[in-house]
Amino acid sequence: METQTIKRVSRDGAIEQFNGREGETATFLSCNLLNSKLCVAVSPHVISAVGHLRVNYMKCEFKQIFIAFLAIIASCLTLVAQIQKTKDEVPTVSFCELVDKPTLYDEKHVRVEAFYTSDFEAAFMYDETCGEPIKRAWVSFDSDIEKLTEREIWKDYEKYVSDNQAVQPQTKADCKLHRYKFTWTGLFKGVKPTFKVGNRIVSQGFGHMNSYAYKFTAQKIEKVIEVVESVPCN
Repeated sequence: METQTIKRVSRDGAIEQFNGREGETATFLSCNLLNSKLCVAVSPHVISAVGHLRVNYMKCEFKQIFIAFLAIIASCLTLVAQIQKTKDEVPTVSFCELVDKPTLYDEKHVRVEAFYTSDFEAAFMYDETCGEPIKRAWVSFDSDIEKLTEREIWKDYEKYVSDNQAVQPQTKADCKLHRYKFTWTGLFKGVKPTFKVGNRIVSQGFGHMNSYAYKFTAQKIEKVIEVVESVPCN
């Protein structure tokens, strides 16, 4: 049997030439999703089948988009479930109990409510109701805290930062910081890290000048409440 020029439909709908069996015209449609090719052999007089193939191609593209959409939805649902599970599993502990029993909660994830204050060389939380002297925990922020915190609550936090940056006193004695009460979850460290210097074991505090006995790495902010009374800058 002689061969004749047979037409091929490319991805963009153009018709290309190649050799095939006499009396047939073949059109091919590639589908990345199925990793296969669909070949339709028709009479030369029915080249209108190209339109049908283009419809099939569009269906294939739609199927890819639909599956990708389902994958995104599944990922979102998984993230929501993980956040809810984390929220349910993290124990709520008062700040007073944390600093009264630091070894018990060392390296534990907790939810805590406390006053939070920050300025140029300080970022700490405390609770005045815990008695004297006031115990403070250095606060650092996890790299994913903004992602895990609800957008409106994060805006409240940004307002707190903006309010404190706006404070520009004439003298340090005049400096007052806006004070907020935070409810947040994170990792508490109640035992100072130690290291060996010669034959001695030396402990080192947290934060600025290693002057804090405790550290809290905030991972998610759950509530921000502004307190009317301001506090002196450190």
